Amino acid sequence: MKKFLMLMLSFCFVIIIFQPIQIVDAIEFNEENESEYLAMCTMGDLNEDQTAVCAQFQTWLSSQSSAKQDSYNQLKDKIAEMKANLSYYLSQIQNIDSQIRQIEEEVNKIEAQIAEIEEKIQEKQKEIDQKEEEIKVKEEEIANLKEKIRDRMIENQKAVHSNSFLSFLMGASDFSKLSRIIKAIEDITNYDDRLITELNEMINRLNEIIEELNLAKEELATMQEELQKQKDEVEEKKAQLVIKRAEVIAAKTIVEQQEADLEAQLATIAADLDSTKDMMKQLADALNNIPSSNGFTSPVSGRWYKSAGTWAYASGGTHLGMDFAASIGTPVVAVGNGVILGSYNACPTTGGLGNRCGYPGSAMGGNQIYLVTNVNGTTYVAKYCHLQKDSPIAKGTIVNAGDVIAAVGSSGNSSGPHLHFEIIKVGTMSIYDYAESWNGTFDFGAGWSSANRPCSSYSAPCRMRPEDVYGY
Repeated sequence: MKKFLMLMLSFCFVIIIFQPIQIVDAIEFNEENESEYLAMCTMGDLNEDQTAVCAQFQTWLSSQSSAKQDSYNQLKDKIAEMKANLSYYLSQIQNIDSQIRQIEEEVNKIEAQIAEIEEKIQEKQKEIDQKEEEIKVKEEEIANLKEKIRDRMIENQKAVHSNSFLSFLMGASDFSKLSRIIKAIEDITNYDDRLITELNEMINRLNEIIEELNLAKEELATMQEELQKQKDEVEEKKAQLVIKRAEVIAAKTIVEQQEADLEAQLATIAADLDSTKDMMKQLADALNNIPSSNGFTSPVSGRWYKSAGTWAYASGGTHLGMDFAASIGTPVVAVGNGVILGSYNACPTTGGLGNRCGYPGSAMGGNQIYLVTNVNGTTYVAKYCHLQKDSPIAKGTIVNAGDVIAAVGSSGNSSGPHLHFEIIKVGTMSIYDYAESWNGTFDFGAGWSSANRPCSSYSAPCRMRPEDVYGY
């Protein structure tokens, strides 16, 4: 269009050179009055003053063309740099995620070994408890047998007329008593040899059990030492996980902080703007008869929770809308009576962090719908992003509040199923007037920064917080 206008102006300029030169005051041209002078300089039948003004305008247009080309080249370089940065951090995230999975596998393996060692420790402890109980029984048996032998010796001592158990053990004081002691010992040897043998066997078995107990305790101590070593290793691995996850969060924060800037650079003019305008003109009568809605309807019909708020992510990156986290396929509905200004369905249902799919709609927005609606006498544009593949209804569809227009997905730049939802207040003109005059930009005049035009500080066009609209 600009090239055509330049040709027309060149033709006018040819005519101008054959006219007497008219001196006019210098005019300050800018983007705000550009369309006004374009209309004047291309209508033909110019008077002398208009011809002189248009000569100035042509010079200004030429300078603007060069400046815009330089700006465009700079923009291309900036986009390339931002894409490279995003690609770097996304590759970092993938690498760290891989390390996290590896560490988690190691932790699971070690924890399985810990469980096995703990089971062996329990078995060994049962063995130790059993040995200690067996030792206790043997000690009681030995004590009883010793008591029995002692009683037997006392009885024999009485038989040899010895009143002292100690003298029996230490020996006799004369030869006759010695004979009696020898006789008593012979009796013990003859009748109680079995008891002494049993006692010795008990003592030997007791010593064996004590040795087994000490060995079991040593094995238990070794297993407990190995258990502690494994637990220390798990704690070290888990500490590594904390660090790696922090690295992921840091990398994702950088990505999130650049998302809105990149979207602003990439999302210029809707690729289907001309066809959209033609369609809106054909729907003029129907659009002019759409009644204003009485309040906003919630955009998600079903269970959901708020996963990110308006103006900023929890991590600090710019976030211009509210995220309704819900399962894939959850119905998405019209928030008011209106018309679908844009419907874009070129992306798979599942995208991923950094995925730029969205063309011919807003870059990185995945599958999208743009609804122009009038609520309580004011016109708004509702922006729905990351929709399920094949769920957005067609552009030009006239809808009522609550009508299903799409379904929740995770398309485009999305880390999980959710609806990204924005509300832009565009003024008090009718739905048709706005739809027919839309310039094709996906910021709808409100800019790409939460600091640009929040409705709390600016008049239309401005951005509204869905949380304020719905009281979330």
